[in-house]
Amino acid sequence: MVDSHAPILSTIEDRLEHLSILASRGNGQGGDINKVVTVRRSLVRVRRALAPQRDVLAALSRREHGFITSKSLFYFRDISDHIYRQYESIESLRELAQSVMEVQLALVEQQQNQVIQRLTILSPSSCR
Repeated sequence: MVDSHAPILSTIEDRLEHLSILASRGNGQGGDINKVVTVRRSLVRVRRALAPQRDVLAALSRREHGFITSKSLFYFRDISDHIYRQYESIESLRELAQSVMEVQLALVEQQQNQVIQRLTILSPSSCR
């Protein structure tokens, strides 16, 4: 169950990298911001799914319950480690998504400024 989240995170990472490349080239569009927001929502959903699993596995891997054998403890710690890494991956992907969104917003603002400059040059008051 825990490892089933890995392909989802990989897909999200690929989408973010693609959007990051577009933004760094200045090819980003206003609609790309919506795509980043969608990716961030996906990350939140995956994080919500992992949080309860992380808590349960952390408790099991600390041997808080007497029914956990030493042999089973090794496996629970391994699974707990996997979920911890996925949780860390989500956090780094959220930071990347925030950075991509900031770059895209800056590009949109720059494009708007250029349009306003052109309109100001063409306005009737500048012809006097």
